[in-house]
Amino acid sequence: MLALISRILTIGLALYSYLSLRGNFAGNVAGGPSAAAAKLLFAIQILMSIVFFLIPSFPESIHFGTRRLSDYTPQQLQRIAPLLRDMLALMGLFFALYFTVNIQLLAHQARALSPREAARAIVAVEPWLVGGLLIGQGAIVFYYLRRFDAAISSETPPSDTIED
Repeated sequence: MLALISRILTIGLALYSYLSLRGNFAGNVAGGPSAAAAKLLFAIQILMSIVFFLIPSFPESIHFGTRRLSDYTPQQLQRIAPLLRDMLALMGLFFALYFTVNIQLLAHQARALSPREAARAIVAVEPWLVGGLLIGQGAIVFYYLRRFDAAISSETPPSDTIED
């Protein structure tokens, strides 16, 4: 359920970014540097959203440092698959939120009477955005790796023994 909600929000943020691009970068600012940067960020946002939607289909290609999902048995992978979908959906949502905020900052810069002042505001806010993204992504990965371990360790061994 969390994966579905996160994906819907990711699509909503992408749609919001698109509508923001159409509304804020019309007319004389359509070819400005802010517009070009916002369009590039939107393209990256769409690409990252697609990547985070497709990654759960290829769990054998995922690794977290020395931990690879291909090292898990098929039964273990089946057990952690819902957790993996939730984790990747949340990570995609964080990326979409990051790009949406940056597109909004660039739209504000394009509309501002003093673009230099708006650029200074972006420079002041950007380290906080990047830090929030990195800390949020790290927290999500750490939390879900712990949940992967808990799901694997709670697994009861198969009863192969014959009782007398």
